[in-house]
Amino acid sequence: MRRIHLGHIVRACALLVVSALPAHAAAIDWEQAGAEAVGWLRAYIRINTTNPPGNETPAAELLRGWLSAEGIDAQLYDPMNDPQRQALVARLPGSSGRTIVLMSHSDVVPAIGEEWHHPPFAGEVANGTLYGRGTLDTKELGIMQLVTLVLLHRQGLTPRDDLLLLIEPDEEETAYGVHGMLEKYPDLFRNVRMVLNEGATGTRDVIAPGKVVFFVQSAEKGTAWMRLTAHGDATHASVPQPNNAVVTMVRALERIAAYETPLRPPASVVELFRTLAAQQPFPNSLVMRHVDSPIVQRLFRSRLTARPLINAMLRTTISLTGIHGGYKTNVIPSQVEATLDCRVIVGDSGEVLKRELDRVVNDPRVTIELTQSTLANESPVDDTLMDIVRGVTAQHVPGSLVAPLMTSGVTDSAPFRRRNIPAFGFVPVVLNEAELATMHGIDERIALDDFRAGVQMYYEVVTQLAGADSGAP
Repeated sequence: MRRIHLGHIVRACALLVVSALPAHAAAIDWEQAGAEAVGWLRAYIRINTTNPPGNETPAAELLRGWLSAEGIDAQLYDPMNDPQRQALVARLPGSSGRTIVLMSHSDVVPAIGEEWHHPPFAGEVANGTLYGRGTLDTKELGIMQLVTLVLLHRQGLTPRDDLLLLIEPDEEETAYGVHGMLEKYPDLFRNVRMVLNEGATGTRDVIAPGKVVFFVQSAEKGTAWMRLTAHGDATHASVPQPNNAVVTMVRALERIAAYETPLRPPASVVELFRTLAAQQPFPNSLVMRHVDSPIVQRLFRSRLTARPLINAMLRTTISLTGIHGGYKTNVIPSQVEATLDCRVIVGDSGEVLKRELDRVVNDPRVTIELTQSTLANESPVDDTLMDIVRGVTAQHVPGSLVAPLMTSGVTDSAPFRRRNIPAFGFVPVVLNEAELATMHGIDERIALDDFRAGVQMYYEVVTQLAGADSGAP
């Protein structure tokens, strides 16, 4: 039902967009453009770019072929010194000397075919839904970006800002792809005004019941991975020992599980809650408007932290991810290890959290090692981008909201933000909670009506942002 409704909205809005184009631009047939985009996405999904090993070059060559057929110059780059792991770069020149980067990644996480109802690399369509690994992360975004360049080129429009398409490898594993591009080919990224990447979608009934919310990711948490080692006396298990490493580890993890990090929502989350507050009844509206108030946090802590998704937005999180130790049932081991995946909020760091966990555990027999640590990163919310997204999405999905977002997951926006280049995540596809759960999961999928609507919304946002909607010099 919702997909039919959205399709009507798309066709109606197509007329509005066409009427707004300059006189010399050809009208866009959005039904045809949507069908073309679906065909391209299905072909893109059929190329298995599971990482590891990646093998993204065939996917880059496929996209380059489509762009070259349109007369758009596209080249392969070698960020990882590996001919099988190439990146694709295409540029639509503008007139201002500034650049907007449209970035996505071609690699995907593994999929066990036996667990899927549709083969993960077949690009099958069933009941108006396309199944396949990468339909949400991020081959659908890559096709939206490619379609945007192709349609602008077909219309003969010159954007104010250059549009640089970057489809990079290795996002899902080590991020060597984006780092290699920035380090080996810095001239490509001079005068970059903004990067548009993955990191946020539209959602239905996920944050606010009955509401569609389009998110623009402006921040993401840092990582702090830790290894705990508990030491004890190794001996035969027939004689229990007071200094048992297994017992010591269990008690240490119990203390960590009971520990609550402080609620400290960053500016992007505070703005998100205030945006949603107007749609909520009292007292939810009061809580959401004042989510950064210590008094509200103290009085409504249980309400704020009840849902895992909301809880993760408000604080640094700690997840126990593994316990390793022991090698025989009748032997007490000398040591036991455990691993933690912690995601640190803006203003926190892995080093500070480690010191706090040392205090919480308070046992000299347990050592905590910080094995990987990155700081949270964010870009100031861009008012121009937010206004454009609000205008476009309001036409396609009346009554929808637009809000900034901080994510717990890591994207390749981080290296740009650390170079003081603003980067934002924006994928205008409306997903429900079940669809969101398939990202990195089983039966990853996208409803085709929602994808086609997203193709048009992405085009409209980018053309307005780059000044191509009016052919402005």
